[in-house]
Amino acid sequence: MDALIEKVYRLTAEQFRQRYGLSADRQGWPPEPASCDVWKGTFGVSETLLREGVQPHSVVLGGPCLVFTRGQARNVTVKDCIDLIAPIRAAKCLNLPCVLLIEIEQLSILAGDGKSPLDDEHWSVMLGVLHHFVRYYALSIGFPLERLHFTCTSEPEVEAVVDDLADRYGALIGTEDICGLYAPDGSSSFPREHPLYERYVTAFKRSLMLYLPAFSEHVTGLADPSVISAENVNQARAVAVAGKLAGRLSMKAPAMIAHPECPNIAGARMDHGEEKDKLYVSEPLPALLGKLGLCDDLLVSYLSHWHTERELAAQTDVYARASGFLTTVNGMFARAYKQHTYQDVKEVWL
Repeated sequence: MDALIEKVYRLTAEQFRQRYGLSADRQGWPPEPASCDVWKGTFGVSETLLREGVQPHSVVLGGPCLVFTRGQARNVTVKDCIDLIAPIRAAKCLNLPCVLLIEIEQLSILAGDGKSPLDDEHWSVMLGVLHHFVRYYALSIGFPLERLHFTCTSEPEVEAVVDDLADRYGALIGTEDICGLYAPDGSSSFPREHPLYERYVTAFKRSLMLYLPAFSEHVTGLADPSVISAENVNQARAVAVAGKLAGRLSMKAPAMIAHPECPNIAGARMDHGEEKDKLYVSEPLPALLGKLGLCDDLLVSYLSHWHTERELAAQTDVYARASGFLTTVNGMFARAYKQHTYQDVKEVWL
């Protein structure tokens, strides 16, 4: 995992930990070692979590950034799937509820047209597919569906909660915290000097509200829950900024369990670079496994960490674990797409 951080982010693991308050895995963490076979993607946990442990009424929160999919289910990458299943795995290991976030209303904010992405048929189909996918995955590792909260922040009721939080607390977040919010290696000050700067500021501030206890309280019904973010390292600075805001408001600051972002075949970020270097989970399985054969040891090793014992109980080879993981998520995604399509047909015709 350290090599992955250095290659993808040009930042050593130790520098990363120091900058964002994350610690290397420690023996016995997370608790309940017997259940930890379903959580192998951990890179580090926040010092807050190590120091205070899991607080009563905690929830695990996380989800993927889907902007690069352009609302098309066929553009969902393996990286997106990993960002979806990471919170479920962490919640399973810690025996906590899981809030899965699908945050796409920033698209309407940036467009400035006031239209909901949910009015777009493509986005609606993709959300339906992802909903079925995460349910199948949760069942495969024995995570109770009643503890899984699949939440799209563009849904009117949820969006109203985020609007209210942003109206109350957004002004307390400075521009120095917004610029470069999702660049943990310090390589970017985006959206500074961008023509849509003000709209990005609005979208980013709204995103930070999701880490406050009040949001998870609305989703889960738990009173003043402690939030544990289980996301890739791109979210580390956002969690830290949200923690600073929570401190000013005398609220519980979010903790974090971080995993390295899945790179593409070329070793760059999955969402960037050439199309041929990306791993699309909807690709025919032979094509997907063929791409795996072109990957260097870094990516194969990375993917192997996401298999579960149920996926490959008898296999110990790194490549076999990686191919087993891809086979599993590819099959679940295909099944989810078929199930969603069937549900649409059933609602119309039956």
